[in-house]
Amino acid sequence: MLAALVVLAIVAPGAALATDRWGDISDEQWLSTYGVTADQVWTVATGYDDGSFRPHQSVTRAQLAKMAVNGFGLDVTVPPTPSFDDVPASHPLYAYVEGAFAAGIVGGYGNGEFGPDDPITRQQANSILARFLSEAELRAMAVIWGLQRSYPNLQAWYQGEAGPWLGVFSDLAQLDMVHRATTGYLVYHDVVNGSRSGAYFYLAPQSSLSRAQAVVMVLRTYQALDEVVLGSPAAPTSLVTYPVGPSPEGCPTVSGKTLPGGLVTLYDAFDGKTLAVAAVYADEASGDFSLRIPAEAPLAEGRHELTARVRNKRMLWSESSAPVEYVVDAGPPEVVIFEPADGSVVSVPAPVFRANATDAVSAVAEIAFQYAPDEPAAAFFQISVDASSPFSADWGALALPDGRYVLRATAEDEAGNTGRAEDVRITVDTVAPWAAIIQPQDPGTGEPLLITEHTPGFTVLAYDLASDVTSFVGSIGRVTFLYAPTDLVGDQPGPQQFALLSSDETVNGEGLYQAEWGPVRLTDGAWTLAAQATDEAGNVSPLLLRRVVIQTQEVL
Repeated sequence: MLAALVVLAIVAPGAALATDRWGDISDEQWLSTYGVTADQVWTVATGYDDGSFRPHQSVTRAQLAKMAVNGFGLDVTVPPTPSFDDVPASHPLYAYVEGAFAAGIVGGYGNGEFGPDDPITRQQANSILARFLSEAELRAMAVIWGLQRSYPNLQAWYQGEAGPWLGVFSDLAQLDMVHRATTGYLVYHDVVNGSRSGAYFYLAPQSSLSRAQAVVMVLRTYQALDEVVLGSPAAPTSLVTYPVGPSPEGCPTVSGKTLPGGLVTLYDAFDGKTLAVAAVYADEASGDFSLRIPAEAPLAEGRHELTARVRNKRMLWSESSAPVEYVVDAGPPEVVIFEPADGSVVSVPAPVFRANATDAVSAVAEIAFQYAPDEPAAAFFQISVDASSPFSADWGALALPDGRYVLRATAEDEAGNTGRAEDVRITVDTVAPWAAIIQPQDPGTGEPLLITEHTPGFTVLAYDLASDVTSFVGSIGRVTFLYAPTDLVGDQPGPQQFALLSSDETVNGEGLYQAEWGPVRLTDGAWTLAAQATDEAGNVSPLLLRRVVIQTQEVL
């Protein structure tokens, strides 16, 4: 067990370090300190045989030559006769120094020596890298591009435009004249940024360069190839808006990635026109940018396509980015309740409640259905929320007692705007109306009432009461009057056994409803008069019966 624990103690740290390429600098340090990945560094320098990189050690002239050959994809060469007296064919970096010399990016001291093991100064490194980059631009473009114009060579560019790029550095006087054009060129292309102390910037041209710093400069130089060789920069990418539309916000923020330090211009395509609406410089290191539509010129309501272009330091523009759609919707949706109708009376405690909503710009997200007692200052209660068309309320276990209510529907669109329909007032009436025949009068004997008229008075008293029988709910819609010979109806007849006499839909304060006989005349004999009240909700009272005997001639 002890042996196993010892093995674990030795292996566990090694397992953690195995995730990093080198033992003396982690992959995370490359990214956080130098802004490059370990994989990128590996393409330039692989480090030492003992697994170290020695990032803070001064880089030698031969080592930088090797880094440049690897990083720029140059050919190594092995000439039979060395170009420099102090870099013989037996030197471990002979092929790299000769490759860099053949490519024209390194030279010697002028005395036949190269000084392979001498620490290289920053300004010397600048000249090696700038010669490679400027020659690549001349081969591809035939000129060196500046901010205002093009130049036939690097020295002409230096005379015409390098002043502003070098003038910000407080130690410019320490930069040898032979290295000024190349250093300014790298500053112009964001390869050299210098250091800052308070309000002052420094190049430190005579100081040595660490191995880590040298690798980063090679990578930056190689990345600058796209700008100097391809001309126009790539279009911005990863455009997103905040907030994400649809939104009532007319001044969204647009973010994305592009050429570090490039001037980004945002365009809005709307209503058949495309206009530039805002501009900002991208971050010098990351290329991230973020800009907001100006408050004085907000986007109009509707669907917009936002694109971006970037301009590099040579005044060359990229193509437009892929568009990102942004919908401005500041108006509320229009909502209409189309069932039940306003003022209707329903006979069920959970009536069908449907609404529709439309929005001129974005889609309707949901409709909330509510109800309240039809009383002053009554609170509304939620019935349900429907997020799919056709929109309807789901009453669930909710049942409204008989009474008068206000129904409300509120819609919300995808932008968060809300609109409300005109409230609808309904009456819930689930109880059959109360009714009684008051004429002909009930004799109270159980026998038919004797009548001496062929068209006797036929009157019904009817009211529509609530379920608690203490208040009125709706009103009577009509009272139907019927008649039939008594011998044709049974003891418990239904309405279908009678003939229709008339219907009375007259509303009066006394609740009285009168039959109209019209041309009907009853003959002498036994008759059964019937009546039935129907309220506005469609509830029907029990069938009311009154048995009579018509006798208009004297019986001898």
